[in-house]
Amino acid sequence: MGIFSWIKEAVQDVRDSAVETGIRVYLSNILKPFGTMTNLTIDSKARTIHLELELKGETSSIRIEIEKYALHEEGGELFLEILAIRASREWMNLAADQFVKNKRFKIPSYLKAAL
Repeated sequence: MGIFSWIKEAVQDVRDSAVETGIRVYLSNILKPFGTMTNLTIDSKARTIHLELELKGETSSIRIEIEKYALHEEGGELFLEILAIRASREWMNLAADQFVKNKRFKIPSYLKAAL
């Protein structure tokens, strides 16, 4: 790997880390009534997101893999579209297929700059 490839990867890693921090705060606020997020990993190059959640009433952690996502900009707003997703609970897979997969979600403006 050449020096320029290494620098590009290092910059991407820093960018992913900054995005993870912003998204972690954003999702933690949303999830607070339901439990906590214990892990978040974003790979913007592969367009994947890995989440682990400790939800109230669950005896073990929940894993959610966003296996493919796309970003779309429309009218100055940024949207995340989930193209492929799976969870460690069957009922969550069914819910994700109906309510999340192939849907667009507006990205808060304070996260848009990092993306």
